[in-house]
Amino acid sequence: MDMTRMQAMLEQARQMSEVAGEQLSKVSVEGSAGGGAVRVRMSGRKEVLGVTLDPAVLGAFGGSGQDLEMLEDLLRAAFNDAGRRADEAASGSMAGMMDNLGLPDGLL
Repeated sequence: MDMTRMQAMLEQARQMSEVAGEQLSKVSVEGSAGGGAVRVRMSGRKEVLGVTLDPAVLGAFGGSGQDLEMLEDLLRAAFNDAGRRADEAASGSMAGMMDNLGLPDGLL
């Protein structure tokens, strides 16, 4: 493979990466914990778009340290779930774009 062709392929990969980044910013995934009592919406770039707590969850916490720890654990689990879903969305998007490049196996 000549260098001019390789440079053209790398430029195409860069452009596709930019497009993928733009697409990921438009993707919205949701993670949840506690049977849906805590929900987190996140973009494909892992920017938190929103956090929703079921009012029943808040009413269940009377202010004890143990209850607060439980709420924090639920929030953490929901954020982590949303992050995993964002990663899955990004992987699927990038895999499709890389297949279209026609690069030799093992190059990237």
